[in-house]
Amino acid sequence: MRKQLLAGLLLLLWLPLVATAATYQALPNVSITVPDLPASWQVTTEPTEQMVEHLAEHVQKAFRGMLSDEEAIQAARGRLAKEELIFFNEKSEAHILISFEARGDDESAPTKNDLMLSAKYAASGVEEEGWRDVNVRFLDANVKGAQVVQRFAIDYNNEDGVGFFAGLIGYAEPFWFWVYANEHGKALADKEVINSILTNFEVRVK
Repeated sequence: MRKQLLAGLLLLLWLPLVATAATYQALPNVSITVPDLPASWQVTTEPTEQMVEHLAEHVQKAFRGMLSDEEAIQAARGRLAKEELIFFNEKSEAHILISFEARGDDESAPTKNDLMLSAKYAASGVEEEGWRDVNVRFLDANVKGAQVVQRFAIDYNNEDGVGFFAGLIGYAEPFWFWVYANEHGKALADKEVINSILTNFEVRVK
């Protein structure tokens, strides 16, 4: 009886530590699994107007104000149209963009070095945003269902304060995939959500 009671107590201690997960269909033959999102986060396949306007501001910065407002909006819509899934916190504007692209028939599967080059290219774009005190890190990563993957994380400052940009670039035969996340220092919990998703991201190709 005492052993059974002890086992029951241990089970109760263990249960809160078990993270639940959710699976989403990215493409007809591709799904992803990530930890459950907090109630403040939503999932969509279509960007909200708030997200389009937010990205349009970044497009204007990248083009140093040379685009009209309408051109920036159209560029933002085009960029977001490539995403299969979008996770976002409407209040803080933190978001995670997830996209897949099939490898061409005449292309070979990417190597770890190819993914590192792609990650460095993504990280180099921060200069166009006018970010300051940029700290770039390239991290080891393991994504269940992927053959190769590279993770990066960037802490930075800009006119809005402290921010965090991070992501995964990977390959799950025959798809490249990109997971780009950005939070703007408005809620510390957002950074924890992003890191949890990047750490526990899984992909399944049927």
